[in-house]
Amino acid sequence: MNFNNANYTTLWDKAGFEREFGRSFDNSRDSVYAMNGDASYDFMVSGVNFYPRAGNLVVAISGAHTGPFRVNYIVVLG
Repeated sequence: MNFNNANYTTLWDKAGFEREFGRSFDNSRDSVYAMNGDASYDFMVSGVNFYPRAGNLVVAISGAHTGPFRVNYIVVLG
């Protein structure tokens, strides 16, 4: 993921999630879990938020960062 002096960035937009998983994200039955995958930085992944109007999934970290940051994730489709 690339952060631009912020503590959040888009993990997937609606079209990207559909390309990756074959359908849109369903907040009533799907889940996305994320964690820090980059030992070089002392940040904690705070969570993944879903914004239903745009269909975006956004990952948040515990501090502002600029540049790449590795995020490991698991997607559970219900």
